[in-house]
Amino acid sequence: MPQLTCQITGCTSRFGVLLTKIALGPGDRVIATARGDLERLSGLKQAGAAVLELDLDRVVEEAIKIHGGIDVLANNAVYINAGLLETLSHERLLASFNTNLFGVINLTRVILPHFRQKKYGILVFLGSVGGWNGAVGAGPYSATKFAMEGV
Repeated sequence: MPQLTCQITGCTSRFGVLLTKIALGPGDRVIATARGDLERLSGLKQAGAAVLELDLDRVVEEAIKIHGGIDVLANNAVYINAGLLETLSHERLLASFNTNLFGVINLTRVILPHFRQKKYGILVFLGSVGGWNGAVGAGPYSATKFAMEGV
């Protein structure tokens, strides 16, 4: 089986760490990304992953430079905003949608030309049961995951 290069977002979460370790297991190459302090990815770097800050303007270009291309984009980044709807500010609601929906859409739009040029690419979108069944206090999160299901 050919070696794949995977770019995974949200690698400071349990799912991101697990996805990275699973991909590294059979010898695939991983570019693990996160927002902010990359020191939080030091364990994944020691395990063999390349690490990059998740900056939509340049992350795909930088990731392609590391291994010459990307085969898989796993959209795992998430922002969980708990609270009752009437207690959340517009800014907090917007932050949920910016990460969980628009961030995923924008990163996918950035990588699609690369996939089209090489005539190959796998997109992975991590959803949530919260997109099907909301829970008290999880309205913003559930709304973003429901919207992602629609995309």
